[in-house]
Amino acid sequence: MPKKIVQDDVETVLIDGTEYELVLPEDFAGLMKAIRIRDLIQDAIATSSPEYHNANLEEGLELQQTYIRFYMDEDVGEFDNRNLINNIAYLSKKNGLRIGELEKLLGLSAGYISRTAKESSSKKLSIDAVWKISKLFEVDMHSLLDLDLRIPNRNTDIVALFLAKLCYQTEHREQLWDDLGGASTSLDSHYASMKVFIPNEIGTVDYKPDRLVMSKRYKLRSDVYGCWVTDEKQLLMFEYGDPEADRAVGYDFIMVTTTSNNGKRKLEWEYAFSSTSDCTQTVYEYSETLMHAVIAQVMDTDVSDDVRDILTDYLK
Repeated sequence: MPKKIVQDDVETVLIDGTEYELVLPEDFAGLMKAIRIRDLIQDAIATSSPEYHNANLEEGLELQQTYIRFYMDEDVGEFDNRNLINNIAYLSKKNGLRIGELEKLLGLSAGYISRTAKESSSKKLSIDAVWKISKLFEVDMHSLLDLDLRIPNRNTDIVALFLAKLCYQTEHREQLWDDLGGASTSLDSHYASMKVFIPNEIGTVDYKPDRLVMSKRYKLRSDVYGCWVTDEKQLLMFEYGDPEADRAVGYDFIMVTTTSNNGKRKLEWEYAFSSTSDCTQTVYEYSETLMHAVIAQVMDTDVSDDVRDILTDYLK
């Protein structure tokens, strides 16, 4: 974890009447938020009229850039550059691009990526270059730096890549989630037949997974959220915890198939995977990031796609 940088002058910036707090990243999720804040400030400066000088925004931009560089130097500075380059080469080939074409597409100088790929080179790609590549290929930076995207052979890597893609799709509203209740409200009746969800005295449900020791009843720490990953398969996700110790235990994922026979719906389900089965905590970290994205989407203002397009075009 990076040491706290003292920030005496600028802690927040004001953009269009909304106050945004600058972010000192402590993990990849924080880094993503810091970059979004930086881009927001840059856009505000770029779109402001020339006669309107906002020193607060410029100071905020400089400080936010410092926070990002500090995190990259302290926490990401030791990443394996060969792994990153291999992932870039793999993703480029997969999408029919040559490295030179990728550099041109991203606005990088010719040979920039190739020079950093040499074993004798002490240079590494800049945070902005890595960020652009991650956005282009829809792969989060954590995966680009830490995972081998070429041939996932461990279940943990496959699950991590799946969760990373699902998180990206969720943040960009390419994947939509339903709040099925369970913790804040009663569980959707369609899923009440699942024996792992046990009604409790307050009208919600507890979680009783058969695969855990003594089939203990756990408390749901979130509602059950569902999204369709295929035309027939729905993925359920939820966080649960120990009611006695009042602490989080992990995230479980269940795959549900709904069939229809003579007008009656039949629900079949199976465990997909769980963060508790990964001793490295990798799946837990990706699950936590995804849960934040899911909750943000579910809690967001409900606007139709047509209206959203109109509002987005208006803001350009």
